[in-house]
Amino acid sequence: MSGRADCFKIGTSFTARRWLSLNPCGCFGITCSFAVHIFAATVTGMHLIEGSFLAQAVYILVYLPLSFLALWSLFMAWTTNPGAVPMGARPLVTLSRAASGEMSPSAQARKRGIRRCQKCNDNYKPDRAHHDSVTGRCIVKFDHYCPWVCNAVGALNHKFFVLFVFYTMTTCMTSIFMIITRAVRCGYVRENPSGDASEASMFAPNATQEEEEIKEEEKEGDLDEGRGLLRGLQSLAPTYVHEECEDFHQTYTVVILFCVAVTFMIFTACMMIEQIEAIQTNQGKIARMKMRVGQGGTELTRVTEAFNEMFGGTSPKASWHWFVPLPVRFPTGMHKVVMGYEWDPTFDPVPFRDDRPDAGSEGTSTSDEPTSATEGTSETPEEPPVDVETGLSTPDLDEVAIDAPQEKPPAPGRLKKRL
Repeated sequence: MSGRADCFKIGTSFTARRWLSLNPCGCFGITCSFAVHIFAATVTGMHLIEGSFLAQAVYILVYLPLSFLALWSLFMAWTTNPGAVPMGARPLVTLSRAASGEMSPSAQARKRGIRRCQKCNDNYKPDRAHHDSVTGRCIVKFDHYCPWVCNAVGALNHKFFVLFVFYTMTTCMTSIFMIITRAVRCGYVRENPSGDASEASMFAPNATQEEEEIKEEEKEGDLDEGRGLLRGLQSLAPTYVHEECEDFHQTYTVVILFCVAVTFMIFTACMMIEQIEAIQTNQGKIARMKMRVGQGGTELTRVTEAFNEMFGGTSPKASWHWFVPLPVRFPTGMHKVVMGYEWDPTFDPVPFRDDRPDAGSEGTSTSDEPTSATEGTSETPEEPPVDVETGLSTPDLDEVAIDAPQEKPPAPGRLKKRL
């Protein structure tokens, strides 16, 4: 059975009840995706919003909703069937009949032929489907396999992939903005008002109390050189105007968050620019590459201009449901048109075969028209052809003995019909 091995009926095979890619590389990638978002939300809430009403408002009203939408989109992109062609899928009726009279016999033969995937046990393969070697299935409008979402990107989950990239990019931008504002806020220090103090003691936190303790310990003779050096270094620490800034400068997690946010912001921005073409053309990456090199025809283009195939709905214009990771819904009767096949749970789970008597051998033809070998024939038998030279019909010629004596051909102009 094609597809990857299942685990408790969960996997990507034809018999799996729940779609879920179990590829090891993909599992590691999606774990990193979840971990990065959770790490960023935790660090931002612990070190970037304390003591600032503006930062708290941005975190609650902007960052948390964006982070939630990113995680929601990631989960949907991971667990949604991307558009795998089920076993027993059949060609659309409107696509299985070729118009006669306007096409040559060779063109009609190509039109009647059924595309099949050998890696999927010769199952029917729609025009816009391509085989994914990771999931082991043919995916309609296959774009690529993304390890960050641990799934193939196709017709039914491309929307969630784009939303995950978009919301990840916006959360990274929000994190960078909050880190910069916190760094500016914590850049102010308080100077010691005593003018006779040394330059180092002007920036020491709780300088008066600590200096008194140091003097007492020095008088008692209990302060060794190591502790004295540590006290000296601590006395050089600046006193910040805002108390929460001391924790901001002492932790390294904010630095790690800044590096991660910058890296993923650049990465997702590049991916988002690439996906804009997919949104406009309603084509997967493989289809776009084939169109560029001239290997694809009109069968790879969008099926309608009435709506956007990636986001669904009833209009090609952007709507609120474009930005919410809800399942894609197409207008009535258009789901099978977008997918390029017909399928029902009652169909036999075997590769489709056209059993009509006028169909091509081994189910390779889906046309109701006669094959090229019988085209143009009539139901009423015609008169057998007559030999011009002898005047006998073809069957009569077959009855002539091979060793019959040959007669000299009559002179030109004196041919007579032999009785």
